[in-house]
Amino acid sequence: MRARKTGHGALLPLTVQVGMALADYLRHGRPDTQTRQVFVLHWLRTGAPISGSIAGRAVDNALRHAGIDAPMRGANLLRHSLATGLLERGASLPEIADLFGHSSLATTRIYASVDITALREVALPWPEATS
Repeated sequence: MRARKTGHGALLPLTVQVGMALADYLRHGRPDTQTRQVFVLHWLRTGAPISGSIAGRAVDNALRHAGIDAPMRGANLLRHSLATGLLERGASLPEIADLFGHSSLATTRIYASVDITALREVALPWPEATS
């Protein structure tokens, strides 16, 4: 499974809770398969790796079942939520760009619009008007 849009993985730490949930899924919930991808289909093509569109539909279904009217839908909502949380906890845009595999900060900048405090810190002073 791709961790980033570049197609190259990223090594990230897991919380103990997430690690335990993954281990439980791999031991007890995942169908038998030879594929190395962690998350696989459980019906129709049982054991085949899930695709991005399937992940997006899962997010959509979860939002609908929870009654959440989010401004964006699909798997990108997970990326946006992660970036927003990282910004709120003090991560910089270059750090988030590196994590997401963005080669340009312009691509990452869409996540900055929600962090007003950080935007105030990087705002340039307004030049004085001379007459």
